[in-house]
Amino acid sequence: MIINLLANNGYIVLNKTLMKKVGLHEAILLGELSSEYVYWNKRNELEDGYFYSTRENIEEQTMLSSHQQRIAMENLKKLDILKMKQIGMPSKNYYSIEEDALVNILNGDGNFVNILANNNFIVVNKSVMKTLGLHEAIILGELSSEMLHWETEGLLEEGYFYSTRENIEEQTMLSAYSQRIALDNLKRVNVLNVIQKGMPLRSWYSINEQVLSQILLGNGLISSSEKIEHQDVKNFNIKSLNNSTSCSEKIEHHVVKKLHTNNNKNMIDRLFNYIINKEQNLPMGFNENDVEKAKVLLNKYGMLYNQEMLEIFTPDNLEKIKTITYVIVMLSKSNMPNVDMICSRDRLIAIYDWCKDKQALYESTENKINDFLSYYHKSVVNEILKQKKTNYVSNKNNEGEDENEEYECQ
Repeated sequence: MIINLLANNGYIVLNKTLMKKVGLHEAILLGELSSEYVYWNKRNELEDGYFYSTRENIEEQTMLSSHQQRIAMENLKKLDILKMKQIGMPSKNYYSIEEDALVNILNGDGNFVNILANNNFIVVNKSVMKTLGLHEAIILGELSSEMLHWETEGLLEEGYFYSTRENIEEQTMLSAYSQRIALDNLKRVNVLNVIQKGMPLRSWYSINEQVLSQILLGNGLISSSEKIEHQDVKNFNIKSLNNSTSCSEKIEHHVVKKLHTNNNKNMIDRLFNYIINKEQNLPMGFNENDVEKAKVLLNKYGMLYNQEMLEIFTPDNLEKIKTITYVIVMLSKSNMPNVDMICSRDRLIAIYDWCKDKQALYESTENKINDFLSYYHKSVVNEILKQKKTNYVSNKNNEGEDENEEYECQ
């Protein structure tokens, strides 16, 4: 069965053809559900081809949040790959993988040999994923495959092999910015070594197998309080952000004042230092009520850090935390209603990453983003307004549906 090709205990096996056709999160979810299907099938406990799983279990196994799961499931259902129904009292979600539809998707190019080839899979180790992060595990799986190829061909140079950001993006669907964050994290914990050599300079990689073995054997490379702060360990589906209004477009029903760029960094730092009790004076333009409301949100999102916790973050992640914190204070200051019911940590991080990708994309164009803070702030506000409208329409259309269905606030 083709489902068996996507299932493996202790791993999530990502088929690259499937990943490129249906999406990264969809492929991750399908890989995990395929593993669960095989488990229940071996126990002869399928119910008319359906098996039971919970959002909590899927999140534990894949690092995909409830909201990310819902988006991925909806996409797979639209492609007729996944069916879902509720059984029992209280009702529980049961899933069925439609193998014929899956075969049609995978065989769309008419070449099953390539689909079944070893180099068409990324093996994501769950222990690595839970310790280092989803993107880190995906990149490590791809780089491991590349390293084995170079080793088999006898082309390793003192244990190093060559790869490009473009090739990694093609194979993993991770943007250049997402790669950079994940690669920095892997370098920081000594799992990955990267050197630049040649003319022109190229990136050469070496995987530290001794450190990696410590992770796989559960020797506690990183304690639970020191896990890497990751951009999207639970990354928001970027496809849904593509319809967001850009910072140059009009925002209806809500006016966002342009944030002054000259003192942005200084203001962000001062406000952040005040929140973490590193600075006693509140910056001008803010009041204690704004900060207290923001702290409630920050605490809800698990982003109310202390100085000791911040020491383990990379500079990029620290910049991200500071910027998101500043925007949360601005949202509190603007008294935008129901922010806590619509925003989530996952979405704020995902929008930040999306904006960073756009900034890099527009760097050498006439649309260059000079004021990233304003661009990010407006993008968050746009998403809140869009989701408020979407949730209102969805609630009106879904009246009477099962109240036990799990939906994370968007």
